[in-house]
Amino acid sequence: MLMYFLLLSIPLAGFLFYVWRLVDHRADRMAIRRLLARQPALPARFDPAMIADLPEPARRYFLYTIEPGAPLYRVAQINMTGQFGLGTKADPGYFDMTATQILALPAGFIWKM
Repeated sequence: MLMYFLLLSIPLAGFLFYVWRLVDHRADRMAIRRLLARQPALPARFDPAMIADLPEPARRYFLYTIEPGAPLYRVAQINMTGQFGLGTKADPGYFDMTATQILALPAGFIWKM
């Protein structure tokens, strides 16, 4: 009887973990859609007057990096690939990975690997 229980419980546990993973991925997709929807259709444009009250080094930096009239997007989606180390410094044990990051501050961010 115990043997049948064990033989039945292992596939059942696997199925339950699979369903849990599907529900988790669905929640991720819904959160991503919610954050992406925060991007206005017509974002504000950069005007140097926006930074007039900042200290001079900050103004110089922003004027160097942002062109006047550039759209100021509030949401960014960043897709990345690379390696993720899960080991030690001597033996990093790198694994290939891909990830998507959604930044919609201050509403939130998601990093899904």
